[in-house]
Amino acid sequence: MALAVKADKPLRDLGRSDRVDTAAAVSFGGRDVLGVKSVDHELYVRVGLAALAAEVGHRGPVLRHVPELERLTDELPSSLNVAQSALRGEWVRVDSAEFGEFAEVLGGGADTPAERLARSTSVLTTAELQHQLADALRDTLSAHGSVRADGERDGAEHVTVTLPGRAAGRTLAAALDPLRYYLGEPDLTPLTDAPDRPVRLDLAIRHGALSSLTVDLGRLDRRNPDGPDAATLPLRLDFAPGEVAYVAAPSVAQLHPQDLLAALTFVTLREPELSSLLHTLRTLDL
Repeated sequence: MALAVKADKPLRDLGRSDRVDTAAAVSFGGRDVLGVKSVDHELYVRVGLAALAAEVGHRGPVLRHVPELERLTDELPSSLNVAQSALRGEWVRVDSAEFGEFAEVLGGGADTPAERLARSTSVLTTAELQHQLADALRDTLSAHGSVRADGERDGAEHVTVTLPGRAAGRTLAAALDPLRYYLGEPDLTPLTDAPDRPVRLDLAIRHGALSSLTVDLGRLDRRNPDGPDAATLPLRLDFAPGEVAYVAAPSVAQLHPQDLLAALTFVTLREPELSSLLHTLRTLDL
């Protein structure tokens, strides 16, 4: 997982009403399975259905039909080109609240994935929530972190911050608890039950400013053993001033839920056995 942040001023100078542009991507070593960008109060997403299906074994109401969906996506009429782009895993602009409202009209109940999506993406677009999340991370580092210089690599000075996993996990969980509603109600138990072993953060500093932060989140999972057989779950955060290519807004059209409904209806008419895909507009469950 990678996260990039861009602001018009140093992060330390941001006020409570200042928001930052963000970009996030999730992959499993190959193509990204999910990308999200929030730039200038606009939200952009892309979902790599084929890459995600390959990782989870083609399970799920949408993912099990990916081969057929890819074939039929190529046959969509030009009037549905935005939906076609979305189904191909390309960037599209979306309004998460619009999708949540559409899911509700179709019969989606409260606290469905669609409704949780609308809440959780507010973290990307709302300055106050961004600052609360940043404060939670900062307080955890300042309360438990020990720092040592780690030399120079790739043109950057590196600093290692070591945290005691259990104490840091509990502090971070307590700080994030007020934000759970906006983060999609995540289970914070893995943080409160984190094993008592050190977690190390690698900070890269360029020109006197923090450039990136890398941490292995697998160290916080008590099911993950120590030693060479341990699984890794690396998280990298990139911070950069000015124009950053992967934070810049894509030049793409907006995807409306009606467009996706029309595309999936077209697919269903061609292959009636794929009618279950229409259900996903209520739940956004892949």
